[in-house]
Amino acid sequence: RVSQQLAAAEKTASAAKAAQVAFQLAQKTLGTELAAATKNLAEATKTLAALRLSPDQRFLIEPQADGSAMLWTVPGGLPVAKCLPKPGTALALGWKPDSQLALPADATTLDLTPQWTLEKTLGTGDAKSDIEDRVNAIAFSPEGQSIAVGSGEPSRSGDITLWDVASGKLRRSMRDQHSDTVLCLDFSPDGKLIASGGADKQLRISDVATGKPLKVFEGHTHHVMGVSWRADGRTLVSAGADNATKVWDWVKVERRKSLDGWDKEVTSIRYLGATTRLLTTSGDKQVRLIGEDGSAPTALAGSTEYMQASASSRDGRWAVAGGEDSVLRVWETKAGATVGVFAKP
Repeated sequence: RVSQQLAAAEKTASAAKAAQVAFQLAQKTLGTELAAATKNLAEATKTLAALRLSPDQRFLIEPQADGSAMLWTVPGGLPVAKCLPKPGTALALGWKPDSQLALPADATTLDLTPQWTLEKTLGTGDAKSDIEDRVNAIAFSPEGQSIAVGSGEPSRSGDITLWDVASGKLRRSMRDQHSDTVLCLDFSPDGKLIASGGADKQLRISDVATGKPLKVFEGHTHHVMGVSWRADGRTLVSAGADNATKVWDWVKVERRKSLDGWDKEVTSIRYLGATTRLLTTSGDKQVRLIGEDGSAPTALAGSTEYMQASASSRDGRWAVAGGEDSVLRVWETKAGATVGVFAKP
């Protein structure tokens, strides 16, 4: 019996010793992890302390390990520039009170708010101008060499003029493409065609090289206020003051679908990049994303008044819109989050 008790005691002692060794190992591991975490926290704190936000809170300087610095937008987190130090010098960037980036190494300043300057004017602005009456729509050709201008005398004519970007000279005058004012324009992806919508309730397609009208799409019961080609050039959409948008098949030359759900005029419409998603604005204070088949309608938050115009980035990631509240808003389209609000001065 004594032998059994002795064996049990030895077994208990052995288990206790093993537990002690395991505890010491765990303690050592925890100590190593704690030291690493403390080091990482110190580095993160050091990095955060080194970040410098501009006075207007629009840009952020992030020092890099190689001695350079990255400049980012706030919000959005988009890279603006990478600033490199001169050989043998340290790069120390700072902000001026007007939110301009100072570069002490060469005593220069990087202007982050450049001023727009007038380069040229199309038309003369008088009765002899090649542009009839007011300008209601403009569009750049895909290669960026031409500008199309939509105009016309209300209830009398709808004209399109094509201008050379570099010289500002008139390339072609396409008179009376519509029987009423032209309100919207968009070049086809290959730049060979131009779609135009007007107050005559029609959507027209014209040949850019000759100015010849090719096709008239009818179906809107009020002004055609927006038009956009899909990236493949086979489909286009239009928006109207009849509170509706329409999808047109250019290959079959027919209307594919009509979309409704707007309470007032649909004032603009754009395809998001190379997708079938649409960006629209309307008089019911809404900015919406919707599939060309009517699927997954999504409202982008923030607009408070009648919305007039919209645009999207080429990759479809960003959407921008403005209206009667004099505020320009920018959204990230995947999440629908507002990333920028530009109010009137």
